Amino acid sequence: MSKSLGNFVTLRELLDEGYDPASIRHLLISSHYRGELNFTRQGLQASASAVQRLLDFEHRLEEVPINDLAEESQLPDLAWSALDSFKMGDG
Repeated sequence: MSKSLGNFVTLRELLDEGYDPASIRHLLISSHYRGELNFTRQGLQASASAVQRLLDFEHRLEEVPINDLAEESQLPDLAWSALDSFKMGDG
């Protein structure tokens, strides 16, 4: 993309088109910082899908009752103690 060729897009334009800021961020951080990023709408759509999968996974995790995890898990007592301490704000 090049401003002189007129084939560039601004962040404001992407936001006005309805792209989620998280999707734009994902696309930008998905390439190496020294490498060139070939920006395409297809790449942005792929990033939007990746972000949505992460959000869906987060929602599924939130729906799991902690008691169900506690009964089926074999976590050591130290881990449970740390979790309880965290819940109570002790450390």
